[in-house]
Amino acid sequence: TLDLMGNVLTGTFPRAVSTMTSLETLNLGSNTLMGTLPTSASWTGLQEFNVSNNQFNGSLPALLSRLSTLQLLVVNNNQLSGTIPADGLSPWSAAKKIIVAHNRLHGNIERVLDQATTLIHLDVSNNRFNGTLPPAWSSLPLEYLN
Repeated sequence: TLDLMGNVLTGTFPRAVSTMTSLETLNLGSNTLMGTLPTSASWTGLQEFNVSNNQFNGSLPALLSRLSTLQLLVVNNNQLSGTIPADGLSPWSAAKKIIVAHNRLHGNIERVLDQATTLIHLDVSNNRFNGTLPPAWSSLPLEYLN
């Protein structure tokens, strides 16, 4: 676990964090970090990824959609843009909470989730998604949808 939330960290995403192979929880939320998120990392068992309330820009890296153990993704209140990675978020069958609110993400909302059957919290508000909610969402155990 690396929890540096709510400090006064500045600069870009720390490169050394990307090489932490046994990292399960990464929380860099509520700092003043900027730049892009890493496009490669050695996280094989990462379960929680929180970089909310920073100034990250660029797109969500495809590496996030390849983390099959990810249960929590929190990237809200940044300046992220682009679409959800090409392979969607379907590998996140273990995902319980996804918060991407208050960014500039766009694309078809149906691509956001495909097989995240354990999802209980989803916030995609204040982005530029379009489309309709897929019928499969009615069977999700969602407790929060925004």
